[in-house]
Order: sequence, then C-alpha cells, then structure tokens
Amino acid sequence: MRRALNENPIVQIALIGVLGIAAALLVLMGMGGSDSEEAAPVPAGDAAAVPAGDPAAVGGVPAPAPAVAAEAPPATGVEASEGFVAGPGLPRSVVDAYERNETVVLLVTRRGGVDDRQVKLAVALAALRSSPDIAVFTAAVKHTARYSRITEGVSLDRVPALIVLSPKEVGGPMPKATVSYGYRKLESVEQAIRNAGYEGPKLPYHPE
Repeated sequence: MRRALNENPIVQIALIGVLGIAAALLVLMGMGGSDSEEAAPVPAGDAAAVPAGDPAAVGGVPAPAPAVAAEAPPATGVEASEGFVAGPGLPRSVVDAYERNETVVLLVTRRGGVDDRQVKLAVALAALRSSPDIAVFTAAVKHTARYSRITEGVSLDRVPALIVLSPKEVGGPMPKATVSYGYRKLESVEQAIRNAGYEGPKLPYHPE
C-alpha cells in the first residue's frame, strides 16, 4: 500500500480528495453542535439567591448593606433645672445665672424712647447698688425672640418692660416671673428685685 501511494499519482490524488472531504465534514459538524448546545443548568444553591428586581444586586451577588451611622451620644454638660433648659428662646447665660441662684432681670426697651433710657439707667444703678446675686440682661424690642420663652411666659405686650425672675431657691424647677411696664424709678426697680427674692408669707395690702 505504501509503495502504491509513493509510485501511483492517481492513488495519491484520490487519497487527498478523501481526506479533504473528511475534514470538511468535521468542520460542519462542529459548527452545528455550537448552535444547538444548551447551557448546563446551575444547581440550586450554587448561586446566591437574589430577589427579582433588586437594584442593589449586581451580577447575582447582593450588594453590601449600607453603613449605618452610630447614634451620637447625648450632649454632656451642666444640667439645668427640669423644664428650664437653654435652647431657642432661652440663652444659656440666663439659665446659668438661675442655676447660680441669682435674680435674673431682663429689661426690654425700644431705641430712642425717653422712658426707655430712664428705666435703663435705673436698672443699671440698681445693679450697682444691689448684692452680687443679680444678673441683668437687656434686649432691644426687635431682639426679644432670643428671650421668647421668658417674654411669652409673662405675655409681654409693650415696652419698656422690666421682667424679674425669682432666684432658684424661691422659684424651684421653674422660676417665677413678674413684669412691669413704663418708667420705673430706682427705688421701684430695687423693690421689684427684692420682691422676687421674698420667701415669706403673703401680706395683705392695707392702704394708709
């Protein structure tokens, strides 16, 4: 057979033709198999279960849960009396003065008023003549929102207004407040401050 292949050209040509036909058949069979082959099913449990339509899942793998910020610890500091805590409408300086058992004086005035200037002077003199246990705060009428929890408590409706808060030893958790309007002499301002710190029994008023 080998001698025939080597010496006979006709046999050689026939063999080459047979080999070419066989190669063509192999190529055609391979192409047809790639079109009809089905992907092998993935066994249950091999892939992570992902809810349908879950936008957080990418490529069948659930996205990591978003980080949750730790709850901030409560603010620390000097605790004020229950219900009388610094915040909007009540400055910290006022609360601190009350906690120090001081009589808080809040004077609300308007700019340019004659009575306002006079009562402001009277309050300043009273603060100088009184004991150190007094804290004076002044506010223009347009800035009363800063002290709104005090002004609303006394139903402030006009100025000049002298608001006096009792010291903590008298008022307790919530201070007692009084308000007086208009011009006040020095003696009247000092009397309002003394009245705020008075702890004795209420005395009947008998006009002379």
